[in-house]
Amino acid sequence: MEGQPRAPGVTAAVATSFPSMKSARVAIEALEHAGIDGDEIELLGRPADAARAPSDPQDPDRRMALPLVWRVALGALAVRSPSSVSGSGRRWECS
Repeated sequence: MEGQPRAPGVTAAVATSFPSMKSARVAIEALEHAGIDGDEIELLGRPADAARAPSDPQDPDRRMALPLVWRVALGALAVRSPSSVSGSGRRWECS
């Protein structure tokens, strides 16, 4: 079909299989280097499905957020001065 014009709105499609995800990654990088937009490249199959980001990222986000919130809160408490925590600090007033 080489040399035959495509109908307006029809895009070219190419399919192949790779022995590993690593070899697929090499091919994708070569296509991107040749000017093909990465959004136009799609991997199919079980290994590609397993490598995809989860469709519901809330669970991994929650697992990461809770320890992070605790660390930020503990860090905020650690940097406060003892006088501001105990309430025994002096007040300076200017008139």
